[in-house]
Amino acid sequence: MRKLEPLAALGMWAVLGIVADGMETTQMIWPGWSEEVDGQESEDYGQTEGEWDYDEWWGTENSGKDAESETGKNEEKEEYGSESTDDTEYGKLEWWDNEATDNGWVDNSGWKDAAGDESDGITGMHGNGQQTEEQQEEETESEAGEKKIRVSNIHLVEESRYYDGTADVEVEAEVIGLPEGMGLTIIGTAKEKDVGIWPVETAITLEGTGSEEYVIEEDVQEPLTVTILPRPLQITISNAKKPYYSENQISNLVFDQEEHMIVSGFLEEDCKNGSVPEGFVFPELEIDEDVLQKTSPMYQNGKEICYVNAIVPKRKKDGTISGNPTANYIFNIEESHAVSGGDVILSAPAVMGTLDYKIQCQDEKALWQGEDGKLWIRKDEMLRVVPVDGNGFTDGTQIGKIYGDGTAEFTLTQRSSQGEILAESQVRSITWHVDGSAPESDWALDGKEVSSEERYYRNCETTVSCTHISDSGSGVKKAELYAAYDEERELTGEELYSLQEDKWSEGKELVLDCEGVCKVWCRLEDYVGNVRFQSTGEIVVDYTVPDIQFENVISGSANRHQIEPVCIIRDANLDTTQISLILTGFQGGDRQIQWEKLESTDGTARFQMKNLPEERSWDDVYTLRAETQDLAGNRSNREISFSVNRFGSVYYLDQQTQKRISHYYLPDSTDMKVYEVNVDHLTESEILLGHEGETRKLVKDRDYTVRKSGDDQSWKEYCYTISSGCFEEEGMYYLICSSEDKAENASDNRMRKQKIEFAVDRSGPEILLCGMEENGIYRESAKEVQLECRDNLALQEVTVWLNGEVIHKNNREEQTISLKKAEKWQRIRVAAQDRAGNKTDTGDQYFWLNDQMEAPSLAGSMKIQQETGQKVTNSMSRQGENVAAQSERKAGILSYGRRKSTEGKNRKILAGIAVITALWAIFLKSKRHN
Repeated sequence: MRKLEPLAALGMWAVLGIVADGMETTQMIWPGWSEEVDGQESEDYGQTEGEWDYDEWWGTENSGKDAESETGKNEEKEEYGSESTDDTEYGKLEWWDNEATDNGWVDNSGWKDAAGDESDGITGMHGNGQQTEEQQEEETESEAGEKKIRVSNIHLVEESRYYDGTADVEVEAEVIGLPEGMGLTIIGTAKEKDVGIWPVETAITLEGTGSEEYVIEEDVQEPLTVTILPRPLQITISNAKKPYYSENQISNLVFDQEEHMIVSGFLEEDCKNGSVPEGFVFPELEIDEDVLQKTSPMYQNGKEICYVNAIVPKRKKDGTISGNPTANYIFNIEESHAVSGGDVILSAPAVMGTLDYKIQCQDEKALWQGEDGKLWIRKDEMLRVVPVDGNGFTDGTQIGKIYGDGTAEFTLTQRSSQGEILAESQVRSITWHVDGSAPESDWALDGKEVSSEERYYRNCETTVSCTHISDSGSGVKKAELYAAYDEERELTGEELYSLQEDKWSEGKELVLDCEGVCKVWCRLEDYVGNVRFQSTGEIVVDYTVPDIQFENVISGSANRHQIEPVCIIRDANLDTTQISLILTGFQGGDRQIQWEKLESTDGTARFQMKNLPEERSWDDVYTLRAETQDLAGNRSNREISFSVNRFGSVYYLDQQTQKRISHYYLPDSTDMKVYEVNVDHLTESEILLGHEGETRKLVKDRDYTVRKSGDDQSWKEYCYTISSGCFEEEGMYYLICSSEDKAENASDNRMRKQKIEFAVDRSGPEILLCGMEENGIYRESAKEVQLECRDNLALQEVTVWLNGEVIHKNNREEQTISLKKAEKWQRIRVAAQDRAGNKTDTGDQYFWLNDQMEAPSLAGSMKIQQETGQKVTNSMSRQGENVAAQSERKAGILSYGRRKSTEGKNRKILAGIAVITALWAIFLKSKRHN
């Protein structure tokens, strides 16, 4: 079929070539194919559906080249202009004969050059722009008929002027030949209007009747220049007041006006965005030291002094005025009229607390001023106010003894040697408060409040703190602590302070870090010198833990007869209420036994345990533990271990083995350890292993190993390690460890009620779905499936999913699952787990259940599920080989059907082409004959 397609195409092109030979036009409409040809569209042949352009086959290629050539020639013609002599390449072509030849081709012999005669048509001036002699003669005659006015000695009225925002310059000149009734105006214009030296251009204008008949003739002279000077500004400074004896700083001035300085003299056009030009910076201000100093007096002859022009613009180091007047302006303070104002009057200093005076007492400790400004004075003290040096004042005031709170007013003055007041402060006042009592506090040990009358015990570093310190007056200035040991405990606080002042610790806390009995003293002092001493009760610091000893029993011993241990506890601060004696058996746990308290002395306590009952249940490995705590909280404990073996060995498992077999079901085998304890050495021992009703004796050093510990003076321990290889097979196991000692005591773990039983299960449960096949198709509306789950030992849980949702979750071995029809492939999944943790999972099993619809392709349905975002489990890959094969067969059938349909379609296309070609040839032939 594919070989026929190119043959049909060649035939079609040949027929179309014959047809085009007799046509007058160069294009025709030919229907293309809209059908697919074996999956290829018509674009394989260079054209889509629509019209065929046969110029592309018979004339377009050459025509395109001719067009490109013609375009290039026209571009060359435009580049070289009309000077070209090749009329064929660069001339303008025109069509003059529109008749075609018999063969349909256009005869281009009728083309001609339409631009050949236009190259000589340029007229006008020559390229150099020169006038002809006739024109020059006409101009000469015109000049000879004009009248002249002579202008000479053009000069500036003033060589310099201040900036005024314009470029105008006033000029003068000598004029000769100016008729009456005419006026002559000379205008001077500087090159720039800003400050600088600029060349000046002049413009002469003649006005009056007949002025057009005159010619102004200027003498040649040197160029004119004008100097534009910066425009002086006027500075007005606000008057101010300055506190007496304050630093000569602008920050200390209080100006009369809100604006400290006003600058005027700007041109309005330069202040478009405000009151000053852009970039203008006000000059800074300073105090003229030649006019006003820090020590200048306020008064003279009893009158206030005014310091005229004390505030002036500040100068830079180079002598110029600070600030930026901008380029066209200047601060010209050398002229007296350029600066005004700036007078200063000295004022009395404002009240500044105690900055310019100080208050004194005979005892410096008796006076204190707090952060809140309150002045505290100890009762019965005398006050005196003295000016502070460097504030310009020499005299203060004196106040008598103070007995209570009060207030006094005064002023500070500066006097001359003759007593004349040169300066005086504002009225000051002081208010004082009297403090006549010492501070008080409470006590705390390690943050817990305690009484100062009781005795306290501590077993570690102890922090003694003064808490709730309060003072009704000036406040607590200092707290000092001291710990008095031994005989110092009998002294008073005043005595201790006088003897050991340098050893008192300043602060509110004191750490006691050495053992002993002490008393802590506290010395509290307020800010005006009032003092109080107070102490704690006795504090016992004890770091020593109680001593515990055991008698009548040896640690690690094996005992067959009477046993009565004695416990002895010693401590200087023993607390008999905090003693605990506990006997614990390895198998039996804590035992309830009786203890007898023996005679005790100060710091010592003795307890004796009564003999244990002689019963098999009391044979055990015991731990005797004694715990106690003294009054200081020091804890101590001690324990001994011994065995009571009156009836043979004692067995126990190690923790790991006990933990594993506690679950009974084991997923794999592992080594197991069994311990046997006996008072005497064993004479015989063996281990029996039972499995699924069969019992065998294990072989030492092959099936198990033995590790022995202990000697004649201690108990004997045997550790049996049974190899995991003994439990390789699945099933139920039990172990029996038996022995006989030198005392002919026969023992085994079952006699001791210690059964060692377990099961090994490595296999997962078996799952059987009855009534359902893999990828089964069922023409039913509903279906019931029987599910059976079996395990070799014990089944724990069964879970059933239908289409991803859990529908059953139990531990039944048999159950029925009800299924309903659906319009899609469904999937069922079953998972089962046994007691050992082994799991079995069927994965998703697909099935079709519908009595009205045909089952679609499983592979296609799964593809749709993937496109819609549904998840497909991995079980599909395990069970999908048959499905994939089936899908491939179905896909193959579908694929064959598509190839057959396409082949028939192509045959219809070829037949249509043949018929159309024949009809078209007949039509063209008949037309040619006509």
